[in-house]
Amino acid sequence: KFGLGLSYSTYSSNLSLNGNELIYSPGAGGGEATKVNVKATVKNTGTIAGSYTALFFCFDETRYVTPEYKRLLHFEQIYLKPGEEEEISWDLTLKNFVHIGPHDSTHRVLQEGQQLRIGLGADVDCRETSNDSLCSPPVGWTMEDNRVYDGACHAACQLWDESGCSPFYGFEWDKCYDMCTNISKENYPINGSHEGWGWNYVACIETIVRANVGDSVADDAASCPKMTTMCRDIFHTKLLDECGNLPLGTRMADAFLDAGVAFVAGIIAAIF
Repeated sequence: KFGLGLSYSTYSSNLSLNGNELIYSPGAGGGEATKVNVKATVKNTGTIAGSYTALFFCFDETRYVTPEYKRLLHFEQIYLKPGEEEEISWDLTLKNFVHIGPHDSTHRVLQEGQQLRIGLGADVDCRETSNDSLCSPPVGWTMEDNRVYDGACHAACQLWDESGCSPFYGFEWDKCYDMCTNISKENYPINGSHEGWGWNYVACIETIVRANVGDSVADDAASCPKMTTMCRDIFHTKLLDECGNLPLGTRMADAFLDAGVAFVAGIIAAIF
């Protein structure tokens, strides 16, 4: 059986978690997130010493794309004498929720409302028998302060941070993310179907940032303007969604006026 090998002894085990939710505070450098501690106590109930391999699987409750039936997240092998018991402890982190999204095959995202269960042992099936004592209750994650999660906005702002060009535009991570996700909150023709500036924009700035392997774009003073000349100029088109739509009821003239104000502000910032 996978991961177990042979043993001439018998074992008992239990599983416990110290919480059911991780809190994510996004930001520069990836942000920060809390963790949920997973513990298992294993006891050798036989009369012969032996090795026990503790296998911790996760079973996704919800996912935009079809998940694996179960994933091995952690394993440890321990040696126990008859009657001896030992505790195994590890942390469930936000990385365990990250997966390839439905938009393409390269970018990894999170999903709001995503939950999973932790199961201990190769035989445990937390989909079929979720009330098994070796299956945890559902564990999920949420954004700090009830902020909206948007995968494309998150990826775009991470790239801006990685580029080193944010200070050049006075464009720190929070300002970037709020500006992008505000599109999702506005009343657009495709309300509820937005991904901020869109994945095409992410792919565009990614080619600029990743072209400078080993160095940030900001190391080359001439490269930062490429972020707005070779790709969409988000500072002058911040009212437009990824499809080029304006909020319902907004006049095109208002959009150009807003762009003009932003342009002047950018020139002043560059001078001073």
